[in-house]
Amino acid sequence: MTVGAIFFILFSSSAYAERYLVTFKNAPAFKKIHSEIMLSRSAHLNGTDLLVEDSLVHLKTLVVNTNDPGAIEVLAGNPEVALVEKEMFHATPTPVGGYHLTQAWDYSLPARHLLDDEISPLGPVVTEKTPYGIVMVRAPQAWARGYQGENARVGILDTGIDVNHPALKTQIEKTKDFVGDGNSPYDVADHIGHGSHVAGTIAGTSLQNGFAGVAPKAKLYIGRVCSERGCSNISVVQGINWAVSERVDVISM
Repeated sequence: MTVGAIFFILFSSSAYAERYLVTFKNAPAFKKIHSEIMLSRSAHLNGTDLLVEDSLVHLKTLVVNTNDPGAIEVLAGNPEVALVEKEMFHATPTPVGGYHLTQAWDYSLPARHLLDDEISPLGPVVTEKTPYGIVMVRAPQAWARGYQGENARVGILDTGIDVNHPALKTQIEKTKDFVGDGNSPYDVADHIGHGSHVAGTIAGTSLQNGFAGVAPKAKLYIGRVCSERGCSNISVVQGINWAVSERVDVISM
Protein backbone atom coordinates (compact mmCIF):
# COMPACT_ATOMS: atom_id res chain seq x y z
CA MET A 1 0.00 0.00 0.00
CA THR A 2 1.32 3.47 -0.84
CA VAL A 3 1.39 6.48 1.47
CA GLY A 4 -1.44 8.00 -0.54
CA ALA A 5 -3.56 4.92 0.05
CA ILE A 6 -2.96 5.26 3.78
CA PHE A 7 -4.31 8.79 3.57
CA PHE A 8 -7.62 7.57 2.17
CA ILE A 9 -7.98 5.10 5.03
CA LEU A 10 -7.23 7.71 7.65
CA PHE A 11 -10.24 9.88 6.95
CA SER A 12 -13.38 7.94 7.69
CA SER A 13 -16.33 8.25 10.03
CA SER A 14 -17.59 5.78 12.59
CA ALA A 15 -17.57 5.16 16.35
CA TYR A 16 -13.97 5.39 17.55
CA ALA A 17 -13.07 3.13 20.44
CA GLU A 18 -9.28 2.83 20.60
CA ARG A 19 -6.32 5.09 19.96
CA TYR A 20 -3.07 4.10 18.26
CA LEU A 21 0.32 5.61 17.47
CA VAL A 22 1.41 5.16 13.85
CA THR A 23 5.08 5.98 13.29
CA PHE A 24 6.57 6.22 9.80
CA LYS A 25 10.01 4.96 8.83
CA ASN A 26 11.22 8.10 7.11
CA ALA A 27 10.54 11.82 6.95
CA PRO A 28 9.51 12.01 3.26
CA ALA A 29 6.74 9.41 3.71
CA PHE A 30 5.42 11.15 6.79
CA LYS A 31 5.71 14.62 5.26
CA LYS A 32 3.49 13.60 2.35
CA ILE A 33 0.72 12.19 4.52
CA HIS A 34 1.02 15.07 7.01
CA SER A 35 0.60 17.66 4.25
CA GLU A 36 -2.52 15.91 2.96
CA ILE A 37 -3.96 15.73 6.47
CA MET A 38 -3.40 19.43 7.07
CA LEU A 39 -5.17 20.25 3.81
CA SER A 40 -8.16 17.93 4.31
CA ARG A 41 -8.50 17.28 8.04
CA SER A 42 -12.32 17.37 7.94
CA ALA A 43 -12.64 14.96 5.02
CA HIS A 44 -14.34 11.56 5.41
CA LEU A 45 -13.27 9.19 2.68
CA ASN A 46 -13.48 5.56 1.62
CA GLY A 47 -15.91 4.37 4.31
CA THR A 48 -13.19 2.73 6.40
CA ASP A 49 -12.86 2.98 10.14
CA LEU A 50 -9.84 5.15 10.96
CA LEU A 51 -9.68 8.82 11.91
CA VAL A 52 -6.62 11.00 12.44
CA GLU A 53 -6.65 12.71 15.83
CA ASP A 54 -3.20 14.32 15.76
CA SER A 55 -0.13 14.61 13.57
CA LEU A 56 3.19 14.81 15.40
CA VAL A 57 5.59 16.31 12.91
CA HIS A 58 8.78 16.05 14.99
CA LEU A 59 8.29 12.32 15.59
CA LYS A 60 6.94 11.26 12.17
CA THR A 61 3.90 9.92 14.01
CA LEU A 62 0.11 10.03 13.70
CA VAL A 63 -2.43 9.47 16.46
CA VAL A 64 -5.44 7.60 15.02
CA ASN A 65 -8.75 6.43 16.43
CA THR A 66 -10.42 3.20 15.33
CA ASN A 67 -12.62 0.29 16.36
CA ASP A 68 -11.57 -1.78 13.33
CA PRO A 69 -8.70 -4.25 14.00
CA GLY A 70 -8.52 -5.00 10.29
CA ALA A 71 -7.66 -1.41 9.46
CA ILE A 72 -4.85 -1.49 12.02
CA GLU A 73 -3.49 -4.67 10.46
CA VAL A 74 -3.40 -2.94 7.08
CA LEU A 75 -1.44 -0.05 8.55
CA ALA A 76 0.99 -2.33 10.40
CA GLY A 77 1.72 -4.20 7.18
CA ASN A 78 2.51 -1.08 5.17
CA PRO A 79 6.21 -0.88 4.21
CA GLU A 80 6.27 2.85 5.03
CA VAL A 81 5.15 2.28 8.63
CA ALA A 82 7.72 1.49 11.34
CA LEU A 83 5.41 0.97 14.30
CA VAL A 84 1.73 0.74 15.21
CA GLU A 85 1.17 0.82 18.98
CA LYS A 86 -2.12 0.76 20.86
CA GLU A 87 -2.68 3.25 23.66
CA MET A 88 -1.53 1.91 27.03
CA PHE A 89 -1.39 3.43 30.49
CA HIS A 90 1.70 3.20 32.65
CA ALA A 91 1.48 3.58 36.42
CA THR A 92 1.28 7.15 37.69
CA PRO A 93 4.54 8.17 39.42
CA THR A 94 4.40 8.73 43.15
CA PRO A 95 6.30 11.57 44.82
CA VAL A 96 9.81 10.84 46.07
CA GLY A 97 10.04 9.65 49.65
CA GLY A 98 6.53 8.27 49.81
CA TYR A 99 4.92 11.70 50.08
CA HIS A 100 1.15 11.65 49.76
CA LEU A 101 -1.63 14.18 50.02
CA THR A 102 -3.43 14.05 53.35
CA GLN A 103 -6.45 15.79 51.86
CA ALA A 104 -7.58 17.21 48.57
CA TRP A 105 -5.77 20.42 47.76
CA ASP A 106 -8.05 23.41 48.23
CA TYR A 107 -7.36 25.57 45.19
CA SER A 108 -9.92 28.13 46.42
CA LEU A 109 -7.42 29.31 49.03
CA PRO A 110 -5.50 32.43 48.04
CA ALA A 111 -1.96 31.66 46.92
CA ARG A 112 0.79 32.84 49.23
CA HIS A 113 2.83 35.42 47.36
CA LEU A 114 6.57 35.03 47.51
CA LEU A 115 7.93 38.03 49.38
CA ASP A 116 10.92 39.90 47.97
CA ASP A 117 12.85 39.42 51.20
CA GLU A 118 12.51 35.63 50.89
CA ILE A 119 14.35 35.52 47.55
CA SER A 120 18.12 35.30 47.74
CA PRO A 121 19.42 38.43 45.95
CA LEU A 122 22.89 36.95 45.46
CA GLY A 123 21.67 33.65 44.06
CA PRO A 124 21.50 30.23 45.73
CA VAL A 125 23.10 29.72 49.12
CA VAL A 126 23.76 26.53 51.07
CA THR A 127 22.23 26.18 54.55
CA GLU A 128 20.88 23.36 56.67
CA LYS A 129 17.61 23.68 54.73
CA THR A 130 19.22 23.08 51.34
CA PRO A 131 17.86 19.79 49.94
CA TYR A 132 20.46 17.04 50.40
CA GLY A 133 20.31 16.06 46.72
CA ILE A 134 21.46 19.52 45.67
CA VAL A 135 24.70 19.03 47.60
CA MET A 136 25.12 15.43 46.43
CA VAL A 137 25.10 16.37 42.74
CA ARG A 138 27.60 19.18 43.49
CA ALA A 139 25.26 21.91 42.30
CA PRO A 140 26.86 24.52 44.62
CA GLN A 141 30.18 24.01 42.84
CA ALA A 142 28.47 24.70 39.52
CA TRP A 143 26.76 27.79 40.94
CA ALA A 144 30.12 29.11 42.16
CA ARG A 145 31.39 28.93 38.58
CA GLY A 146 28.44 30.95 37.34
CA TYR A 147 26.23 28.11 36.07
CA GLN A 148 22.69 28.43 37.43
CA GLY A 149 20.70 27.42 34.36
CA GLU A 150 20.47 30.78 32.63
CA ASN A 151 18.77 30.52 29.23
CA ALA A 152 18.11 26.80 29.70
CA ARG A 153 14.64 25.56 28.74
CA VAL A 154 13.54 22.40 30.54
CA GLY A 155 10.50 20.38 29.50
CA ILE A 156 8.84 18.41 32.32
CA LEU A 157 6.35 15.74 31.23
CA ASP A 158 4.71 14.59 34.43
CA THR A 159 1.62 14.97 36.62
CA GLY A 160 1.33 18.73 36.10
CA ILE A 161 2.39 21.55 38.41
CA ASP A 162 1.16 23.84 41.15
CA VAL A 163 1.35 27.11 39.20
CA ASN A 164 0.88 29.16 42.38
CA HIS A 165 3.64 27.52 44.42
CA PRO A 166 5.92 30.33 45.64
CA ALA A 167 9.11 28.49 44.61
CA LEU A 168 7.79 27.59 41.15
CA LYS A 169 5.48 30.28 39.80
CA THR A 170 8.28 32.58 38.57
CA GLN A 171 10.03 29.70 36.79
CA ILE A 172 7.17 28.56 34.55
CA GLU A 173 7.42 29.69 30.95
CA LYS A 174 4.59 27.68 29.36
CA THR A 175 2.19 24.83 30.20
CA LYS A 176 0.07 22.40 28.19
CA ASP A 177 -2.28 19.57 29.13
CA PHE A 178 -2.21 16.31 27.13
CA VAL A 179 -4.59 14.30 29.32
CA GLY A 180 -7.78 16.11 28.33
CA ASP A 181 -9.82 15.03 31.34
CA GLY A 182 -11.32 18.40 32.26
CA ASN A 183 -8.87 18.81 35.13
CA SER A 184 -9.68 21.58 37.60
CA PRO A 185 -9.19 24.25 38.71
CA TYR A 186 -6.86 24.54 35.70
CA ASP A 187 -5.79 22.01 33.11
CA VAL A 188 -2.25 21.30 34.42
CA ALA A 189 -3.16 21.34 38.14
CA ASP A 190 -1.06 18.73 39.93
CA HIS A 191 -3.30 16.64 42.20
CA ILE A 192 -0.61 14.00 42.70
CA GLY A 193 2.45 16.05 43.60
CA HIS A 194 5.16 14.33 41.57
CA GLY A 195 5.39 16.92 38.79
CA SER A 196 5.62 19.80 41.26
CA HIS A 197 8.30 17.92 43.23
CA VAL A 198 10.37 17.34 40.09
CA ALA A 199 9.95 20.96 38.96
CA GLY A 200 11.24 22.18 42.33
CA THR A 201 14.22 19.84 42.19
CA ILE A 202 15.13 21.09 38.73
CA ALA A 203 14.52 24.82 38.93
CA GLY A 204 13.04 25.94 42.25
CA THR A 205 13.60 29.63 43.01
CA SER A 206 16.61 30.40 45.22
CA LEU A 207 15.41 31.42 48.69
CA GLN A 208 17.40 32.90 51.54
CA ASN A 209 16.69 29.87 53.74
CA GLY A 210 18.82 27.74 51.39
CA PHE A 211 16.11 26.14 49.26
CA ALA A 212 16.89 26.01 45.55
CA GLY A 213 16.58 23.76 42.56
CA VAL A 214 19.64 22.45 40.74
CA ALA A 215 19.27 25.13 38.06
CA PRO A 216 17.33 27.97 39.72
CA LYS A 217 17.53 30.28 36.70
CA ALA A 218 16.21 27.77 34.16
CA LYS A 219 12.74 28.14 32.64
CA LEU A 220 10.15 25.36 32.78
CA TYR A 221 7.84 24.04 30.06
CA ILE A 222 5.27 21.89 31.80
CA GLY A 223 3.38 19.16 29.95
CA ARG A 224 0.77 17.26 31.98
CA VAL A 225 0.81 13.70 30.62
CA CYS A 226 -0.23 11.77 33.75
CA SER A 227 -3.34 11.70 35.91
CA GLU A 228 -4.67 9.45 38.65
CA ARG A 229 -5.60 7.00 35.86
CA GLY A 230 -1.99 6.67 34.74
CA CYS A 231 0.32 7.95 32.00
CA SER A 232 -0.85 7.31 28.44
CA ASN A 233 1.89 6.49 25.95
CA ILE A 234 0.04 8.72 23.49
CA SER A 235 -0.02 11.66 25.90
CA VAL A 236 3.71 11.20 26.54
CA VAL A 237 4.53 11.16 22.82
CA GLN A 238 2.35 14.23 22.24
CA GLY A 239 4.20 15.93 25.08
CA ILE A 240 7.58 15.09 23.55
CA ASN A 241 6.49 16.50 20.19
CA TRP A 242 5.31 19.73 21.89
CA ALA A 243 8.51 20.08 23.91
CA VAL A 244 10.61 19.70 20.75
CA SER A 245 8.46 22.33 19.01
CA GLU A 246 9.16 24.66 21.95
CA ARG A 247 12.90 24.12 21.43
CA VAL A 248 13.58 22.87 24.95
CA ASP A 249 17.14 21.85 25.81
CA VAL A 250 16.25 18.80 27.88
CA ILE A 251 13.11 16.80 28.68
CA SER A 252 12.42 15.26 32.08
CA MET A 253 10.00 12.31 31.98
